Amino acid sequence: MLPFFSVALFLGGVCVLLGLILFSGRRFVMNKEYELLLLMLVTLMPIIISSMADGFWGVIVPPILIYFIGVRVVKGRYTIYNVSAEMLETTLTAVLGENNIPYEQRKNAIVLKKDKNKSIRYTPSLNTVEINQSEIAGLPENRAIKEEVITRIRKMETRVFPSAGVFLVLLGIAFVFVMRFVERVWL
Repeated sequence: MLPFFSVALFLGGVCVLLGLILFSGRRFVMNKEYELLLLMLVTLMPIIISSMADGFWGVIVPPILIYFIGVRVVKGRYTIYNVSAEMLETTLTAVLGENNIPYEQRKNAIVLKKDKNKSIRYTPSLNTVEINQSEIAGLPENRAIKEEVITRIRKMETRVFPSAGVFLVLLGIAFVFVMRFVERVWL
């Protein structure tokens, strides 16, 4: 039972650390591939290390396969932290307008009119916005749009409450306290 408690306490500590980073209010962007790698390292690494210490090396193969399959699924997506959906929408439409790219606004999406109605979708959650540009990945403007939006959002002076950071800190603290309670009851 001891490795389970160690893993749970480790995960709680990582949640608190990530929450404190988000709580700083600084805006930053992370590709979903890196988020997937971080998630897999945090959740699976203690189990892998424990299994490898016991001499069972075959446990490494499934996480590696899952990671490479996951990378294919999340390609073209990235997350901007400490940003509201309105801030992203305003910035994205301004960039498209300045580059003379015709678009149509829809709920949580912007459809590019000249490119077979391909869209840039976004999903807001806790003052964090996940942007999905996988549909326009082959377009020449894709990289320029992404870079310009990120640059402008980082320069914005408007601040939002870092709710994702608060959530992660509270989740991590709850994780640690629940595991300490369970450990005392069971051991």
